[in-house]
Amino acid sequence: MACTGSDSSGSSGSESEARPRKLSPEERARAAEVLDKRLGKLSYLFTNHTIHKFFRRHARAKTSDGRPALTAKQAAEMAPELAEHLGVPPQVFRDVQILCQRFDFDGQGALDKQQCTVLFRGILRQKRKDLGPRRLEVEVPEMSLAEAGFTVERELGQGGQGVMYLCERDEVPFCIKFFSKQQDDDCLEDLLTEYTLMMDFSHINVAKTYEVFQDEEFFYLVNEPYFGGDLTKLAKKAHDQGLSMSEDWWRQIFRQCLEGLAYLHSKAVMHCDIKEENVMLATNDMDNPRVVLIDFGLAEALTSTSSGCSGTPGYIPPETWETEWWYPKGDIFSTGIMFFQLMIGQVPGDEVLGVLQTDGDRDEDMAAALKLHLPWERFPGEMPELRALVAQMTLRQLAQRPSAKGALEHEWFHSDSDEDLPAACRAALLGSSAAQCLREQVMYELALKNNLRELRALQQQLLEADGYRRGRLAPEVVQHYLEASQVRPGCVRDFVTCRSAGLVEYQSLLEQSLRLREQYSLQFLQDLSPDLGADEDGKLTRRQLETLLKSGVVECDDDEAEEMLEELVLDEEGQLSLGAFRAFLLQDGRIARRTAVEGRICEGECWRCQLL
Repeated sequence: MACTGSDSSGSSGSESEARPRKLSPEERARAAEVLDKRLGKLSYLFTNHTIHKFFRRHARAKTSDGRPALTAKQAAEMAPELAEHLGVPPQVFRDVQILCQRFDFDGQGALDKQQCTVLFRGILRQKRKDLGPRRLEVEVPEMSLAEAGFTVERELGQGGQGVMYLCERDEVPFCIKFFSKQQDDDCLEDLLTEYTLMMDFSHINVAKTYEVFQDEEFFYLVNEPYFGGDLTKLAKKAHDQGLSMSEDWWRQIFRQCLEGLAYLHSKAVMHCDIKEENVMLATNDMDNPRVVLIDFGLAEALTSTSSGCSGTPGYIPPETWETEWWYPKGDIFSTGIMFFQLMIGQVPGDEVLGVLQTDGDRDEDMAAALKLHLPWERFPGEMPELRALVAQMTLRQLAQRPSAKGALEHEWFHSDSDEDLPAACRAALLGSSAAQCLREQVMYELALKNNLRELRALQQQLLEADGYRRGRLAPEVVQHYLEASQVRPGCVRDFVTCRSAGLVEYQSLLEQSLRLREQYSLQFLQDLSPDLGADEDGKLTRRQLETLLKSGVVECDDDEAEEMLEELVLDEEGQLSLGAFRAFLLQDGRIARRTAVEGRICEGECWRCQLL
């Protein structure tokens, strides 16, 4: 689509060429104060109205349907006037002409009013973040999962910034994303960005969120649940349901991926991390799959001009490696790579690299992306129209790729072709999918059937057996240790025998199991806090500590509990803070499983009764 209009009048070439000087410390402090005001609740409408006012004054282009639009050059003209009216330093908008390219989601060469508003508000927000910590005027309710009425069932997956769990409230399932407050200094702002984005989404192929709250350890995003797994596990589930996974079946999946992406781009949002793990199936009905795009943790980076290439190597487009910036058609590139990998059966996993991934460092991944040598000889030759679509989506030149809407108009989506996947592609896809499913089962069983101390001991045993093999062991060795750690023998046998290489990679499996167990343990301890009887300063007496250690919350006998009690460092009043006690238990690692403890409901002898 093309825009009409001219940049001939009011050229701002001199301003764009002479970049504004950097702000002094005093000017930075003043700028932060002004930006806080302009981004606050009371100024929200004023800021938007001001942007709209200058948009009308400078927008001399037109969208394809005749609406006013602003070119990059006109945005550069508008920027200093807008800065003066808002009372912010002109340096805030120094990169606006370049950033305009990133907000041109429909590929028309100019921004409509909505895109312009998102651009300038995004710049204000990003520049405020660059100036240091900000006191946000957003109230996040404080309550535990239990106080909010939720119970944790199991982990659903891991995203860029948090872990997602299946939870229930009043027998209704929800997916809750846990953000640890210890992981990221900007966690609150990042969380609220994702929350704000997702609250505004209303599309069947884009994840939906409902509420946000926090406790001492976590922020929680409450989302719609998805039970079909991600695309790394798709093939095995489809095979188990007797589906042939022919071309027309893939057509409905790929169409929904692009429809979700087109919706995001229509809302002036880039995903920046499209890959198989971030595309979920809403249900286990593989015959009628509903695709959902998840994990918008990187989407807030739209207006960032800081150095660093975000995203997942192997999916990052060439222009982002070169400029360290994302553009809308970068999402198209990532999606094209994902389509390519699914069609040839090379979905990344423990022992499988993506088509543009290497086993080296990021420099090697960057070199692979810039060379862009895709193994087209392995792409199904029986599907020429699909091949043509994927080829367009993965073109080296950004401008030559279609938009999401343009990709949906490709002839393949209107074709009645329905070829089967070649046997080699199908076998490879099933193999990688089955491996991912088995790996997930082993990870969950390790985390659920062992406490932290046992998992740490297992990790040390494997390291000692490893020697020089750098995280890999013979299948029979891994099988022995996993079975000794209570993982079902049949599950272990299938897991180790599905590995294509001679050695089995165990390191990341153990690390993920430990993280999962730590999350469960920390959340369990957090939920115990209201029942512990701590005083108003959040401290426990020696008697309360002894009662808790012998109650079954910690997996130890009475003698071991006495030894643990002696290790605790109490204050002069013989007390210990809740936080210090939780840290001690996490370090010790013998925290019981929630289900085992909550199952000890007996007349006057359950752990809650003992603490009263």
